[in-house]
Parts: sequence; C-alpha cells; structure tokens
Amino acid sequence: MSHFSALVLLPPTDALADTLTSALEPFADDGADPDRIGQWEHWIPGGRYAGHFHPPAANLDDPRLLRTQPARDAVAGGPLHLLDLLQARAQARRWAANRHAGFLARSQHLPTGAPWRSFLTRHRAAPEALPLHRAEQQFTQQPQAAQARKALHPRLLVDLDAALALDTDAFAERHARRALPATAMVDLNGNWSIDPAFTDRVNCTEEESSAYIEECNDRLDAAPTDTIAVCVEITR
Repeated sequence: MSHFSALVLLPPTDALADTLTSALEPFADDGADPDRIGQWEHWIPGGRYAGHFHPPAANLDDPRLLRTQPARDAVAGGPLHLLDLLQARAQARRWAANRHAGFLARSQHLPTGAPWRSFLTRHRAAPEALPLHRAEQQFTQQPQAAQARKALHPRLLVDLDAALALDTDAFAERHARRALPATAMVDLNGNWSIDPAFTDRVNCTEEESSAYIEECNDRLDAAPTDTIAVCVEITR
C-alpha cells in the first residue's frame, strides 16, 4: 500500500465535495472489474498533504479556501487566484536557494557524490554482484548525498540526484517548478497523469520527470483563475 498526493483541478462549484468525488471516480480501483486498472483505493482531501498551498496572508481568511488541518497559513486548496501560484513558486525558490547553499557550504570538504546513474549502470552490468537495493543504498549513503538528505529532504531519487548535480540557482529554479505539481494530477478535462519518478523511481530520468512537472505547470498556468485546485491524499 502506498500513499501519494494528487492535484485535482475543478471548475468553479458550490458543491465541492460532490465535484471532487465525480472527478476522481473514473480512476477508482474498487476490485469490482478485474479488467479495470484503477489509480486509487481510497482518497481524502488534504490528508498528509493538507498544507500543499500557502496562500498570501491577505487571502487567508477567505472562506473559499479549503482547510483540512488547523494550521492557519497552509491549506489543501481553493480558487487559483487566492492561492497565488507566482508567490508560491517564489517562496519555494527562496527556500531551496537558502537550503542548497547551506548544504554546499557544509559539504564542500566532502568528496563529490557520484550520480545515481553510475550505480544503476553497475547494477545492470552485474546484478548479482550489486543488487538493486545495495546500489540504491550505496548512492544514498555517499557522504555528500547523506548531507543533502539531511538538508533538503528529497522525496525521490531524481530529487537527490539533482541536489548533487546542480548549482544553487539551478536547484532553486527546479524546486520552484516542482512546488505546485503533486505526484499525480487530474486536469480540467478529466485526464489523469502521474510522475514517472514515482511509478518507476529506479529507471526514471530527470528529463522524464521534468516533462511531467512542466505539463502540470502548463495546465495550472493555462487554467482560468477561478479554477479550484485541491490536493488530495491517495491510497492504493
């Protein structure tokens, strides 16, 4: 069983719960149809991703924001114009720049970490000598990689790989682009997409994951400003 976030885009509605249910229902995996490949067994608005959005302070009292946790400055969703996507990305960019610069300063005495691809190549060449779990362990336990994990809390292998490979400006921009997309997305046309770095975290390349991220950002930026975005926790 796994848990992950999904960002659902909805048209303006006064019946948010029903509209959200209708948007996710086509992707249910209820076990009734063995030929149906579902994406979820259970979902809840927000859940462990209840703080996905951090609206501007001036908007925090707007009742159209969806709160599923007590925190005042973080919400699970709301109309895009209240969530302020530009500010969210700018905030993420500042956080990443500060954290990555600190990581580099603390790790400058350490040997440069080898990229994940080099460990994966060695595993593929001799899987018995270097099983996959050992290859991943060796990658993540490199001194510089271990320091990056403490400082930056990367979710996926591609995130850790980027922390080692990129300079601070590039890493901060990458983080900003990934601030709003969730692991999966349901767009206004009812299309489901998911980050390949989550479904195939071992083999997924940075380019493949970034293509998904940019697709999500394009759909967010192209959506009408009264579109409602809701982050849900998916269980499957």
